[in-house]
Amino acid sequence: MDRLKDKVAIVTGSTSGIGIGIARLFAAEGAKVVICGRREAKGQAVVDRIAEEGGEAWYHFMDITDTESIEKLGKLDILVNNAANVALKDGRVDELTIEMWDKIFESDMRGTFYATKCALPYLQKNENGGSIVNIGSMASCGGDL
Repeated sequence: MDRLKDKVAIVTGSTSGIGIGIARLFAAEGAKVVICGRREAKGQAVVDRIAEEGGEAWYHFMDITDTESIEKLGKLDILVNNAANVALKDGRVDELTIEMWDKIFESDMRGTFYATKCALPYLQKNENGGSIVNIGSMASCGGDL
């Protein structure tokens, strides 16, 4: 199970939820995983769990709405754009304020764009290329009344 042996993977939003699962799976497959998020204690807990499971990981503070926290990348083979902002549990547009929409757009769209933009030069240096995985919501597949 070393499909990602010696690859470096950044998983945004990997201090909770799906991001933790992605990070653990990548580490189990041999990747060196960068745990990214705004909550250091939660990030360190994920790092510790991966280490207990025999994997390699470290924590990097990253707020995808803050471009300076994204620009500090090193060697990179895989970027998983997983971090997102959830404004409403059911995503009803009639209950969404402009301020909420702006925060969603800033993280989900602009943050994903900027993380990808910062990662591309590193991925392009790789002889075998690299991968960018964008995680989306089921809400993008259908509406809610």
